[in-house]
Amino acid sequence: MIIQHTSQAFHLRPYTERKRLSAPRVNHDEEMFPYHPAPGVPKHLHPIHRNLWTSAFPYKKAMDYPGHFEVQELPVVRLENEFARVTVMPSIGGRVMEIFDKKLNRQLLWTPPSLPLANLSLSGPWSIGGIEFNPFRYGHNVHGISTIEIRKVALADGREAIAMGAFDELFSCGWEVILTLEKGTLVSRMTITNHSSKDQRSLYWWTCIAVPQQWRDRLMMAPGEFLHHAMFRQGYEFHQWPMVHGVDWSQWLHQHEVVSGYLPNTAS
Repeated sequence: MIIQHTSQAFHLRPYTERKRLSAPRVNHDEEMFPYHPAPGVPKHLHPIHRNLWTSAFPYKKAMDYPGHFEVQELPVVRLENEFARVTVMPSIGGRVMEIFDKKLNRQLLWTPPSLPLANLSLSGPWSIGGIEFNPFRYGHNVHGISTIEIRKVALADGREAIAMGAFDELFSCGWEVILTLEKGTLVSRMTITNHSSKDQRSLYWWTCIAVPQQWRDRLMMAPGEFLHHAMFRQGYEFHQWPMVHGVDWSQWLHQHEVVSGYLPNTAS
């Protein structure tokens, strides 16, 4: 389903704060990496199904980033009320790096003291922490270490919101996330706009959230069938949550590999 974005006048406000973080500087290669379908794959398939991991086409790949760190001042945009404070960093793909609960006096997200990079994203480097939005492509998105458009907007009831988003040239689609605070709750609304003349049938959305984790923590989820995917053991299996091969996967200490769980019929 494609949700059409309603027009609204947005007013860009300058960044008023900056956050000092230790991170390597990244240089984007000038070469555009060509797209080549994998051997034997039907050419009529959408490009996302032909070559999931090896191409960021038509974007540049950034492979030249050092292992040493230096302190940099990076712009931040903050949303705040009497219950919570939310910090978003536009220069690393609009990542939500902080949700601070003023009543409990603690951070709700896990935020690293620095920004280490690993070669995990479609365009090269990827960093950890906070909330990361990954639209359209299967994997960490191509805008993860790029500056995206972000602005504060006024809602009809007088509250402020943060609106951010980008355009993906491969899919000819734009995405936007609007963040608002309702008392102590961060509310996000995602909008996808199809600018092409064709229906989009294979769009993907993946939101990664990093939270502090203890070994005895449990993942609470309604029982039911789910699709289990172990990243380093290729293949998918259906299981009844929370049991996988006789092991209770709701317990964090049992999750010894990188796993994705997909729940059917949960979209509304």
